[in-house]
Formats: sequence, C-alpha cells, structure tokens
Amino acid sequence: IIKAEKPSGKIFGKAVNALKNFDENYLEMLYTYYWQCLLCRRCGTICPFGVDQASVTRAVRSILYELGMASRFVAVTVDSMERTGNNMGLTPAAIKNILDFALREIKEEKGVEVKVKVDQPAQILYLPSSSDFFVNMDTLKGALLFFHAAGIDFTLSTKLTEVANFGLFLDPRHLRLIGDMYVNVAKELGVRLVVLGECGHGWRSFKNYVIPRLRENGIDGAHIFHLVVDAIKRGKIKLNPEANGDIIYIYQDPDLYVRGGDLIEEPRFIMKHAVKKWVESEYSRAKTWCCGGQGGMLADELLPLAIQYSKLWYEDAIRHGAEWVVRPCSICKAQLSHVVPHLNKMYGKNIKYSGIMDLVYKALIVK
Repeated sequence: IIKAEKPSGKIFGKAVNALKNFDENYLEMLYTYYWQCLLCRRCGTICPFGVDQASVTRAVRSILYELGMASRFVAVTVDSMERTGNNMGLTPAAIKNILDFALREIKEEKGVEVKVKVDQPAQILYLPSSSDFFVNMDTLKGALLFFHAAGIDFTLSTKLTEVANFGLFLDPRHLRLIGDMYVNVAKELGVRLVVLGECGHGWRSFKNYVIPRLRENGIDGAHIFHLVVDAIKRGKIKLNPEANGDIIYIYQDPDLYVRGGDLIEEPRFIMKHAVKKWVESEYSRAKTWCCGGQGGMLADELLPLAIQYSKLWYEDAIRHGAEWVVRPCSICKAQLSHVVPHLNKMYGKNIKYSGIMDLVYKALIVK
C-alpha cells in the first residue's frame, strides 16, 4: 500500500499487487479470505519460498480484530472460554452432573467404579475438551478409565474444563490470556503436571506457550498420549485390540499435532496396541489434510465450503478401504459430526469416526 507511491511500487506495482486505494470493499475481501484460512500450515510445507501462510493469516486477523472485524463464532467462543473456563459455557454444577453420568456409564460398561477428584489437589491436572461432555463422551470416559487403570492421581477443575484455545485463531492477546488461565489453575491446585486431552490447535498452543509458562512455576505439561504410551511400555495397562473389532481404521493426523506440535509417533504407537487393523495414507504426517474445521471454519454458515474441503480426507479414507476415521482432536470430531452425515449420503458409505481415547476405552482391560 505504501510502496504503491514509491518508485519501486510504481515499477513493480502490478506484479506485487500494490494498491493505491484501501477501501471497504478491499477490507471485506481480506476478511472473507483470511477468515476462510484453516491455519493448518499445510501450504507452508510445500511453499518454495518457505512462507508460513498461517502466520501471515494470524497477523492479518489481528489487524482486522483491531478494526472490529472478526468471526462471530470465534469471538463468542473466546468470550465463553474467558468467562466460564470452557467453550461450551458449562457451569460447575453441569460439569459435575455430566461427570457423574459418565462415571455411571463406565461402571455399567466396564464393571469398575472410577473415582475422580474435582477441584482438589492432586499430582496431575487433566484438561479435557468441554465438547467431550456432550458429543465425545467416549473420549472423556477413555481418559478417566485410563487414569484409573494406570493408578494416576489426577483432578479436574470446574474453573477450567477445556483443551481448546481459540485465541490462536483470533489474536495473540487472547492466546496469552487463555494460556495464563491454565497456569493459574494449575498453581491453585498445587499440581506437578498438567495433561492436555485430544485437540490439535489446543496442543500447539499448550506446547509452545503454556508449557514454558508452567515450567517457570515448577510445573510441567504433557499430552495424554505421552502418558498412555508410557503406561503401555511399563506394563501399567493392557489393551485388547479384539475389543475394537475387525474394522479397518485409518489414522489421519490432526494438522497441528504434526505441523507445530511434534506429536507424531505417540498416536501411532497407541493405534498398534488398540486396534487389529489400521492403515495410514501417503497424505499423513506433514502432508495430512486438515479436517476442514480449523481456524474458525466450524461456523454453520461455512458448512458448504467445509463439506467441499472435507472430500479430500474422506475420499482418501475410501481409497484405503477404511471404515472408520480416527482423528484425535476435538475440532476434528466436531467438524466430522457436521460433514460426515452429508458425505456418507453423497458417497453411499457409512464411514464412522472417533478419537484415540475412545478406542483405548474399549480396549482397556480392567479388573
């Protein structure tokens, strides 16, 4: 914009798309396209110039945020998180009631009584996704049963029941504010370790911002997969892959586990022990497709575009003969709940989906 009036801008203006007029129409175009970016970083892995478009998008979104232009869906989610400690706006009473229901189901299905500390001191603070209290109940039950089977002293907090940090999508100030909420609750409960549940962007934010802040206070952080892998290797838990049937599963990496989170081998190790048959595509690891819901694309008005994008990973699953898609991320599972019914109808299939802790729940051998 500035260069448009300089000699370099006048000479190369058309080539670099330098503008002389920055009007409302251009702002609207910026908003439209930068709020459709998934922030998945896939383009950055193949860009010949090494440009991380996700970082550019976040910078542009911060500018638009200053102008009062932000996704309503993301802004409302951030507001809910900062007011209630979770994206779904759950009250402490609701959290406890749903937790009691989950524990009763565990007893009915697995025959064991699991005790869970809530807002009490423990060695570990576990942070689940608030969506696990609604649509991903087996993910929550898998985590609770795992901690019980492995003999781990853990607690949940009604002040903070969330893995997601939509500040990553909106503005760095909110990223830091939400990150500091994790640190403050961990300090209040006197825990030594904070463990994050299944969430791709949540893990990237947690690993790169929250864990360094926790360590400043003598606390460490980890993903639940780290604990599951360690428990399997040490013989603290045993999994029966037969429990997950003869289904062909396909593991599809959540993008910010592999492009910013370094969580690559752990889920594969668990898959090998939790299911009998599973495959992965050439479009895995750093080449993985985003679910289509990252970066704010979960908004209802963007569903048609999300369905179109989701055909990439859906068709990839079909090509590999998969019957079940495994994406251990709260946003992935939320997005799949939106798009899979439409895609199954389009393709005449019955593809199902889940996270990894869902499979651990079924496969865990408990006494």
